[in-house]
Amino acid sequence: MSNILKNNNVKIVSEFCPGGLKRFGIDSEEYLKLLIKFGFKLYEVSEREKKIKSVDIPKLLKTYTPRRNNFTNLLCVKENDLSIPLVDSSSFRSPS
Repeated sequence: MSNILKNNNVKIVSEFCPGGLKRFGIDSEEYLKLLIKFGFKLYEVSEREKKIKSVDIPKLLKTYTPRRNNFTNLLCVKENDLSIPLVDSSSFRSPS
């Protein structure tokens, strides 16, 4: 798995659900730190706001907790990857 994460062309879309991670024995903070360690920048895909926004670990851990049993979707892109102009945009549109 670490060989895949080291690849500079990898992009990850992941549901971030601390309650689900906890049920499987995975620490939410460690999961996010692992992504950062491999050079990923984290973006929250907010369907409610129709935006993709840069997000950091403290904000994610404060907003999404096992107790609340809430979740969000993350787009994880390597810091040096400029092939996805969408992440530089403050909003997105659903396909028609």
